[in-house]
Amino acid sequence: MKEALLLTLFTLLLHATSGDRFNALKFGQTQYDYILYQPNMQPFETGFTTCAWIRKLYSTHNPTWFSYATSVTAHEIQIGDDGTQTRIFGGTKNIPSVYTVTPGTWFHNCVSWDATSNARNVYINGVLVDTASTTAGRTLGQGGYLVLGNEQTGLGTGMDSGDIFGGEMFKLNMFSKKLSDAEIKEMARDMCSGVEETHGEVRVIKWENVLLETRTGTVTNIGSGCSAGVIDIVISRLINSFEQIINETKTEVEQIKSQHGDCQVDLKSKVNRLNATEIQLNRTEEGMQICQKNLENKTNLLNETDVELEQSNEETETCRRDLENKTQQLNATETEKQTTIKELDTVNMELNS
Repeated sequence: MKEALLLTLFTLLLHATSGDRFNALKFGQTQYDYILYQPNMQPFETGFTTCAWIRKLYSTHNPTWFSYATSVTAHEIQIGDDGTQTRIFGGTKNIPSVYTVTPGTWFHNCVSWDATSNARNVYINGVLVDTASTTAGRTLGQGGYLVLGNEQTGLGTGMDSGDIFGGEMFKLNMFSKKLSDAEIKEMARDMCSGVEETHGEVRVIKWENVLLETRTGTVTNIGSGCSAGVIDIVISRLINSFEQIINETKTEVEQIKSQHGDCQVDLKSKVNRLNATEIQLNRTEEGMQICQKNLENKTNLLNETDVELEQSNEETETCRRDLENKTQQLNATETEKQTTIKELDTVNMELNS
């Protein structure tokens, strides 16, 4: 942003050293004195602002300083120096009462429109003096011709003695958007300010280029008296811009310092939290070591118990085998006892018989 501003101001300063761009144009007072050419009007299709400094020197039926015509509409845009016929899209509005200008003196004249508001505004010396509605959905026609100094009644034709401008023109510029009231008021504040050129790319039709267009009849360069004044103004703006940039840079440095201080405080807080976490981690590690020792002790106890259990199992198995042997012996003794009883019974029977 800063670089773009400085580039614009430096450009203005360089341009200010060229005297031609600060010439005005004086139009002869016949129907053959005009400028006719075909600019690219596409940038203005959905919005525009046309402004110029005008010096009224001649009175006719319809003195016209700006006329744009297409093959469809001869009066797509028409601007005069007395408001008798202010036209857009073929519609006419006569507003001479608002053109309270003194012949022979310079005044600033603007007409603006856009498709969003569907409104055409007229400004005299930076003041909004008239507004008119336009048809919704209408856009500026393309492929037309622009005439400066007379009115067209056809595509690049029809200039006649009833529409002669015959005055002087300075700093005609056409912008590709509807400028605000404040922007137009700023342009009208000083004829030699050079503020138009600060609008950058939206300034599509430029006065310095208009001065180079082919002329018909008597259309001559005259001095505007602005060259020296513009140089002083641009230099002043450069100085003010440098001071503004220096102040903004100082503010940014202070903000960075403040942010750096905040970062240091935040870093200290994070280091403290990290140290606390490390202490907790060490305590946790100590606890884990104690748990590991307890686990090892219990594992050893369990292993010893396993050994004792195996020994107990062996002893139990020995007892079981002993029990089986004794049981077998007891069973054998019982068998012998029964055999002996039978033998005794047999003996008793023999004795009794």
